[in-house]
This record gives sequence, C-alpha cells and structure tokens, in this order.
Amino acid sequence: MPSENPSLLDKIQWPLFILGLCLLCFIGGATAAFFEWPAYMRISDALSGAQAWYAQKNDEAPLPTSPVSTEEALAKARISWNREKAFNGYTFMTLRFVRKAYLIDMDGKVVHSWHMPFRKAWPNPSHIERPVRDSLIFFEGAQLMPSGDVLLQYTGLTDTPWGYGLARIDKDSKLLWTYSQRTHHNVYNDPETGNIYALIQEFIRRPKPEFEGLHYPMLSDSVVILSADGKEQKRIGIPEAFKNTPFEPYLYHNAPVTGAKWDLLHTNSVMKLPSAMADKFPMFKPGQILISMREISVIAVLDPDSGKIIWAARGPWLFQHDAKFLANGTILLMDNLGCFANLKFCSRVMEYNPATTGITWSYPTRFGKNDPQFLNMVLGHVQRLPNGNTFLSQPYDGSLLEITPSGERVWQYTLPLFRGRDRKVNSEYILRNKQQEGYPRKFLSNRELDLSNVLIYSERFAPDALPFLNPQTQPALQ
Repeated sequence: MPSENPSLLDKIQWPLFILGLCLLCFIGGATAAFFEWPAYMRISDALSGAQAWYAQKNDEAPLPTSPVSTEEALAKARISWNREKAFNGYTFMTLRFVRKAYLIDMDGKVVHSWHMPFRKAWPNPSHIERPVRDSLIFFEGAQLMPSGDVLLQYTGLTDTPWGYGLARIDKDSKLLWTYSQRTHHNVYNDPETGNIYALIQEFIRRPKPEFEGLHYPMLSDSVVILSADGKEQKRIGIPEAFKNTPFEPYLYHNAPVTGAKWDLLHTNSVMKLPSAMADKFPMFKPGQILISMREISVIAVLDPDSGKIIWAARGPWLFQHDAKFLANGTILLMDNLGCFANLKFCSRVMEYNPATTGITWSYPTRFGKNDPQFLNMVLGHVQRLPNGNTFLSQPYDGSLLEITPSGERVWQYTLPLFRGRDRKVNSEYILRNKQQEGYPRKFLSNRELDLSNVLIYSERFAPDALPFLNPQTQPALQ
C-alpha cells in the first residue's frame, strides 16, 4: 500500500528531472554553437530570419508626419552671408527621407532638383532580400557632374546591410543605369578617367580562418571601381587589404560608436588621389585611394594594383568622416568626436599632414566656454573651396556653413527642424541628447522623430563648373 505521505525525494524527483534535462539541453546547445554544427546553423538562420521578419513588420507603423513639407522647409530656411568673403556658387544637397536632390543658390532658392524613387530605379530589387518600405529609403551618397548627371547612392534606414545600390540619372532625372550591389555612404567620380569609386558592404556570418580574432557575424566593406557606364572593373575587400601589412593590428581595435561590434569598419568615404595633387604627396602614387573607417578611427591609403593598404593612421581624431586629399599636401576630414570642450564631446574640421603627422589647421580654432562649438555625433561633410574657405555641414542642426581660415562664418544656411509627434522644434531634442553620454540611438529610429530635414550630403560648386544650367532660365548669382 503506497504511503500517504510522500518522501522529500518523491516530491523533488520531477523538478530535478526537468532541471537536469534543461541543463543537458543548454550544454548541447552551447556545444553545437561552439563547434557550429549544421543543426545549430539552421536554427540560427531561422531565428535570424524570424527576427528580421518581426523587425520589418514592427517597422510598418506610419512615420510621424512633419508639420511642414520638404519644399516648405526649404522655403523657410534661414540664410546669412557675407557677399565679399563667401565663395559665390551653387550648393548641391540631399536630405534624409527625401527622394530628391537639390541645387540651391546663395540665397537658398532651389534652381534645380532631381528625383528618382528607389522602386522606379529597381522595380524588382533582386539584390535585396527584404527591402524596407519606400519611405525609409533615401539618397545618402551623391555626386553631381558638370553635365547635370547625378550618381545616387541609396540607403535603407533600419536595414542591415543598409546599402541599397547605386544609380546614375541625367539632369532631367532620366534613369541611365543601376549598379545592383549593397553600396553605401559615399561615391566618388574621377574626372580624369570617368571611373566611379564606391563602397559596398557584405554580411559574413561564419568566421574566416585568416581573421579568427574578429567578431562574427561581421559586416565587411569593399572598395569597388566602376566604369562610367556602371560596369564593375575591380573589387577590393578592405579587411583583406589590411592583411599581412604593418597596419593589420588596426582591424582588432574596433571601438564602435554604436556598440555594434559586428560593424567592423563602417567605411564612410572614398577618394582617388588626382594626378595634379600627386607631387604634394610624395609617399603616395596617383590613383591610390583614400578611405575613412569610422569604427576603428583610421584613415588609410589603398593601392588598387596590389590590393593592399600602403599607409594608415589613427591620429588625434575619433569616429571621423569624409577624408579628402587637398592640393597643399594635407588631408581634410570631419573629426566627429575627437575634441573635448566644457566637459563635453565636440566636433571639429581638421587638416592633417600625413608627412609630419601634425594638425595644420582646425575649426573651431578655440574651445573656451564662450566660443562657438558644434557636435556631429555621426555624418558630416567637409570641402575646401577655391577661395581658401571651408564648407561644412552640421547635419542634425540642419545647417551648412562656410568659414574663413580664421574661423569667421561668412555663409550659413539653416533648415527648420521639427519633431513629428508633438510638433516641437527638433533642436531641443538634439540638445538633450548632446548632453548624454554615448550614442544617441534614437537618431537611428523613425518612431519618435521625423528627421526628414537632416542634411545628408552637401557640396559647393562654382557657377562655371555646372554648364548644364541655362543662364537664361536660372537666376543669376549675386
């Protein structure tokens, strides 16, 4: 006859069995993950797919609406300029969440625009497995040519990889060709050869034997060289270019601004060394390629013939953008987080001499309590103008600036910025995030803010550099 009062062992035998079974499952799962057994990889791929599906479905909530349209925002832009000191020309620019590129005069009037929605360029984008909706796709990199043709690099916000492809359109927004690869950030058109230099990204899930110490899965970058008609001529993997060079250790010093260790390099600019500047850079050869990698805070020069990095520096900058060769033998870049003033991070424009490793010029020139500062947590473009002034962007302030070598502002263009949810001016939100430590993750989310007025790309052109403009129909510069 069974006992009416079960023993302690009888009471706990089933909980112990379940606990032991869970422990065995955990050990088995950990072993499968460590050795990457096929069953684990299939389950992992399924989970990744489910997460991507959920994220995409969750992202289908409507975007917060802005109280003004883009055209209204452009019309309400605040402009101030010194006609004697500013470089008189046209400014080409793109904005976040806007499928248009604009050309404005010095008074901010739109003199030309280009329009090419992603789905018109790619009705069936086979190079992207699950594209985000059209409202999250916009132009990030862009390049305006003298003929009025424009190279457009598409980005899909909230997607990874976020590069969505490269297209070329003419001055009337007619599609000329597309390059269906995951291009991202920046594109450079070589005026000497007509070749096009771009960046592409690829997710690498399984560790490569030659890069065992890196974090996987890994988002890896390559430099790609295209012909003028968009045909790929050469592709160079950037991690492979570092391999077996004195600069290979830089790959293992990833300090991500976003906390995403899988984003190994986050390469954000590319430029070929022009022949006319080569004598100012005796350590480099014409045709070698300057690249900027944000996550490792490194700028480097890539030799396309050998496919190897021949020079690299991790200087006094942090999470930099938009490195450019200058005709005086220096490199201009946006140093996003490399300076510290008034107990806060700040940004600066820096001119760096690779021969002496010294800073030859920077803006702001002073970092006192009452001196003007700015902060570009991410993004930002810089350009040296023919008159010696420097043109720069402050994307999340909606501002473009032209400054003299002494730091005097001689032209400023500022778009109104709005919060979409409660219609408050967005600059209040930005100021609050500037006072926080770390990366403002909400800048990457469309759920609370309409950031359609954020300036993504900008470049100043002399009037005679754009012959496609008809002087009889376009307003004259003052």
